[in-house]
Amino acid sequence: MRYNLTQDGEAVEIHVQDAGERAQQVLASLQECQEGRCGCPTDLYDRLASIEVGGGDSELTVHLTPRPGEHLDPGALRACMDYTLESASDTQS
Repeated sequence: MRYNLTQDGEAVEIHVQDAGERAQQVLASLQECQEGRCGCPTDLYDRLASIEVGGGDSELTVHLTPRPGEHLDPGALRACMDYTLESASDTQS
């Protein structure tokens, strides 16, 4: 699996490609974040106003909107995505 980050103003969009059979595990992990049970090793969740997840097996899209006055650090986002994708891989094995 691979992903890329694009920033549009303060909002960030993450595109996950090649999720394949792990797409459901990745979606489940991201849904936990949407529900406030995010396991990421960063304080990023506290800075978010919303998380929107969409897509299918070939590509997932995550749209992150920060709270007013907050900034989403790309390094922290990468750490969070690496953690989420690794967690999805671990559950698959």
